[in-house]
Amino acid sequence: MIGLANNYENKMKNIFLQKVDRKYWRLRFSIFQAMSNKKSNLVFSDVINWLSKINDSEELIDDLYLNSNSEVVKQGYLLRKKILAEFNNKYQKELGDFLFVIHIPDVNFSPAGYSLFNNIADALEYLGTNVYRYNWDEYLDFNRFDLYKKIFFLSSDNKEFLKKVDWVKIKNYKNSKNNLFIGLTASLEQYGNTALLPRLEWAKKQCIDFYYSFMAPEYFNAREDYKPFFNYDYKILSVEFGANAFSLYPIVDVNKDLDFVFLGSYNEKNYIKYFSKVFRNHVGFYGGMGWKNFKWIDPKLTKYVYSRAKIGLNVHIKNQIDWPSELNERTYSLAACGVPQIVDNPMLLRSRFDEDSILSASNPSDYYEKYLWLLNNKDKADNFALSAQKKVFENYTNLHRADFFIKQVLLLNL
Repeated sequence: MIGLANNYENKMKNIFLQKVDRKYWRLRFSIFQAMSNKKSNLVFSDVINWLSKINDSEELIDDLYLNSNSEVVKQGYLLRKKILAEFNNKYQKELGDFLFVIHIPDVNFSPAGYSLFNNIADALEYLGTNVYRYNWDEYLDFNRFDLYKKIFFLSSDNKEFLKKVDWVKIKNYKNSKNNLFIGLTASLEQYGNTALLPRLEWAKKQCIDFYYSFMAPEYFNAREDYKPFFNYDYKILSVEFGANAFSLYPIVDVNKDLDFVFLGSYNEKNYIKYFSKVFRNHVGFYGGMGWKNFKWIDPKLTKYVYSRAKIGLNVHIKNQIDWPSELNERTYSLAACGVPQIVDNPMLLRSRFDEDSILSASNPSDYYEKYLWLLNNKDKADNFALSAQKKVFENYTNLHRADFFIKQVLLLNL
C-alpha cells in the first residue's frame, strides 16, 4: 500500500511540475513574441490580405514558368511536371480491382489527421488505385465492396477512431468474404496512448493484419519499444512525410520581400532558443496554433507565403532530434517551394539530404550566424534551394510515399 501511495504521489507531483513548466514557457513565449520586430506585425496583415485575393485555381502556363528569371522556379516547375506524369495512374491496370478505404477523422476533432489522411487518399487516387473515404460519423457496410478482389482498410489505433467502427460486423465480414485486410497506426504508449500489449492482444482477436506509421523505417529498428509488434508477428509499413506535389511548388513572379518565413506550432522552447535574434532583428512572416496573431492558412496557399521568403526557418521536436524517427513535413515543403532553409540537427537529416542541400546548426548561436550568411549570399542560398528542391521532387513527395506504401502492401502477400 505504501508503494502504491508513493507512486500516486510521484505521479501527481510530475503532473503539477508539468503544469508549472507549461505556464512558465507560455509566459516566456508571450514575451518572446512581444519583443519581435514590430514591422513583422504589419507584414502579417499585408500577407493575409494578399492571400485573401489569390485565385489558386488557375492552371500553370508553360511559357510563364519556363521564361522565369529564377532557376528555382523553372526547376521546380519541370521536376513537378515530370513526376506528375510519371505517377499518373501508375497502378490503374495492376490494381484496378483493389480498394483502399481510408478512415477520415472530423476536421474539428483532428485538423492534422483530417489533412494527413486526405492527403494519403489523394495520392493513392492519383496513382490509379480505387479509394473510398470513410467519413467520421458514417455507418459503413463493407458488403457494398465485396466485388473488389482486395480491400485495405486503414484506420488509427486510437480509441476515438476505433469506437467509430463496428468491429463485430467487420470481423464477420472479414471471416466470410476473405478479401478485407485491416491496417492500424503503430502507436507507442510513451506518447499518450494506452498500454501496447493489451492493444496487440485485441488486434490478434480482431484479426488486424498489419500496422503502418508515419515514422521512418529506421525508427522501428532503432527503438526497442517497437519490439512487441514484431513479437506478435506484425509488420509495420512506413508512410513518411513528404512534399505535397499537388500544391507545393515555387510561384512565378513573386517578389521575395520577406527576410524569413516560419509556419509551425507547439514547440515554444525551441522557437525561443533558435529564433529570438532572427525575430528581433529581421522582418518576416510567422504563424500557427499558439501564436498571438494566429490565422488559419489554407494549405493550398502555403506556397505563396513561402515564395515571398528569402529564408525558411525550421526546428524539430525532441523525438526527432534524439531518434531517426522523421523529418517534419516543413522540411520537405520548404524544399519543394525552393526556399533555402536552416534546421537544427534532427538525427534523420543526413540520411535524407546532403550537406549542400540544407544547412544545419549545432546551437542557437550557430543558427543565427548561418541565417545571416544565407541572407547575405543569395547565390549560395539559391544553390542550396536548387539542390534540396531536386532531392525532394525526385524522392520525397507524397506520390513517392504513396508509391512506396503500395509496394509494401503488395509485399505482405495477404
